[in-house]
Amino acid sequence: MGSGLWPQFLLGILIVLIALNIFNSIRKYRKEENKRDFSISFHSLFTNKLVIGSIIIGVYSLILDYFGYLLSTILFIFLYMTLLSEKRLVFKIVTSLVATLVIYIIFARVLQVPLPRGIGILRDFALLLETL
Repeated sequence: MGSGLWPQFLLGILIVLIALNIFNSIRKYRKEENKRDFSISFHSLFTNKLVIGSIIIGVYSLILDYFGYLLSTILFIFLYMTLLSEKRLVFKIVTSLVATLVIYIIFARVLQVPLPRGIGILRDFALLLETL
């Protein structure tokens, strides 16, 4: 039992709950529409906020090691706020920066958990921040 067991356990539960939620949503839709033919169009799939949010999370997890925690998380929070229909650009930028820095301070400084630094110049920037 390593330290990665608990997050994997939570992820497994989350996947099961999401699958149940999708199943219940489809069943509810069929009852409401009283349709025998249930089909999902390609367009409706990619305009669904749940699907777009899942794609954003997936891309975030893929770029995290390459771009580092700071840039990846700023972009992630900004894009997710945009997905959630936040219109104020300055608010999205400030919130992305502040939330990322607060989380960084909690994990990197207080809990001393190493966060991904990225590669190249992004790694150099992360190392510079760690010396402050």
